[in-house]
Order: sequence, then C-alpha cells, then structure tokens
Amino acid sequence: MGQIEINHTGSGGGVVLSSDGTDLLLGGSAVGGGGGASANGTLLQTITISSNTSNIDIGSSSLFTTAYTHYRVTGLGMKLATSDPYLKVRLRRGSTWDTTSNYNYNFQRNEASAQTLTGGGNSSFYFSQYQYATAGYTGTYILDFFNVASTANETMVYAKTLQNNGTTASMCYGAGRYPHVDAVTGIRLFRHIYAFSGGVVKLYGVE
Repeated sequence: MGQIEINHTGSGGGVVLSSDGTDLLLGGSAVGGGGGASANGTLLQTITISSNTSNIDIGSSSLFTTAYTHYRVTGLGMKLATSDPYLKVRLRRGSTWDTTSNYNYNFQRNEASAQTLTGGGNSSFYFSQYQYATAGYTGTYILDFFNVASTANETMVYAKTLQNNGTTASMCYGAGRYPHVDAVTGIRLFRHIYAFSGGVVKLYGVE
C-alpha cells in the first residue's frame, strides 16, 4: 500500500494520504464514502455472465427499498451470442414479471444515420439499437431508475447505451415511464431475440 505524507507547516504533524487498493484513505479513513460506495453509488449486487443467458434478473424486494429513490444498473463488457437489434427492460411487481402493455418509452440513436423510436403500450421498454456479436465487440449500458420502491410515484427510467454497430460506434439514449405506483421488486434485461453471452451487470443504490 503506497502512501503520501502531507505536512502541516508549523503544526508539528502531518496527515497520511494512502490507498488500500479499493478506497482512498486520508489519515486512515476512507475518503468519498468508503464502505462499498463508488462514483455510481453503493454496490448492492453483481451478476457475471459467462454463458448464454436469455434473462438477467436484477434486484429483489429486499434490495429495492425506500432507502434509495435512485438506483443505477450498469452493464460492462456485454457480449451477445448472436447479433441482435434491441436491448429490452421489463419490471416485476410482487412475484410477477409484468408482460402487459404498461411500458412507455422513447430513445434516440446517434451514428451514421440517426433514428428515433417511440413506443407506448408495449410489454417492455426498448433502449438500444443493433448490437453485433462479432468477436471483440461489446456493449455498455447505464440505466437509471427512479421511484422503484415508491407506492406513491411512478417508476421512471433514463437509459444510455453504447454498442458497435458493425462499422461504427452506436450511442443510444432514452427514457421510460412505467405508469404504476406499485413497488417494483425486480428489473430484467433481455434482448429482442438472442441471448447475452458475457459481461458484468451491477446494481447500485445512488441516493
């Protein structure tokens, strides 16, 4: 563990700045949160995908609580078994995944040719465009969920994705509205047709 001593002129003492490999420590105490906190918030769950997986189910009633109004889901190094057009998101209420027409969304794709996709009354959110399964191609997903555990306010989603569309980087951003005030107990990521084959998904409580 490396460290730097910061001297206080005339004080007769100093403060040690160091790292334990996870957190930045000032005088032996974590700076900027510590205790599992990161730039994304407090890490609550990690899911590693190492084989073909159709559905990635995130969270639970014990993880989604009123302790946080804002939750973040990240997907890093996401790979597909076969090239696929859309990333979809579905929510669970109680013990049932909602497959009814309760999802309103829109997203914008920015690449060589832009595209706007808007949907209402769908059985899931759509939050990205085509992602190729070519070796070395990965996707990055950042999804921010608000009011997930609330029984007074609707759940809202803000999504950002980056993927390789074969010849160029494809960036998408979008928003979703789930018109219910029931507490959400799970978030499911899945593709339009084909499975995920690799990547790491994390759930954070932000604020």
